[in-house]
Amino acid sequence: MVDTWNYPILGNSMYRVAKKLKMLQKPLKALNKDHFGDVTVQFVAAKEKLNSIQFETRTKPYDVQLYTDEDKAWDDYHTWHNRLESFYVQKTKENWLNLGDSNDKISSYQKEDGQWTWDYEEVKQHFIQHYSDFLGVPTVTTEVIKDDIIKIGPGLDITQQLHLIRPFTKQDVKITLFSIPNHKSSGPYGYSSGFFKKSWTVIGDEVSQAMLDFFPTREIACSMEQH
Repeated sequence: MVDTWNYPILGNSMYRVAKKLKMLQKPLKALNKDHFGDVTVQFVAAKEKLNSIQFETRTKPYDVQLYTDEDKAWDDYHTWHNRLESFYVQKTKENWLNLGDSNDKISSYQKEDGQWTWDYEEVKQHFIQHYSDFLGVPTVTTEVIKDDIIKIGPGLDITQQLHLIRPFTKQDVKITLFSIPNHKSSGPYGYSSGFFKKSWTVIGDEVSQAMLDFFPTREIACSMEQH
């Protein structure tokens, strides 16, 4: 994973992160297959082994080694039980996202002339423009703020004012991401917040920089816009 993530890629920070996340999919799938395999089969095997050892302890109550084996079997059982539970949590979210009525992909929109379009590029540009206008265009204050009225109530001192407008930091990004539960619905390419937390020592610096660069540029990698 480290070698894949450190592979040099040209482009802005958001594009590099998106590209590397996509590149990681193949090695992570191989890692999952090699170390976990079929999690359901592994869980059943661990359960059967535990049951077998427990049966033996009843027939050989003075065999000390069996109790050591039982402790190990319990650990294996709990490990695979937790992995199976995590697998089904993610699978449930995946099915809900794919099948839920409220999560259908937007594939068309009605233009001002009343005509409907299903052209992917038109639909994409329409929504990008809509949210750019809605979120990204500065607005003009319609009413003059009267200082004498403002001064009547409590106010912020200069230190507090500067704190409100200070730039975000990488630590802010980390705190925000780490506040998200591990199994929240996954983002682009299927990565959950749990993945980012576990991999933070490797990917954290570059992911944080991509988030910080977004605020002044408002640029999203094209490969992520399509998800």
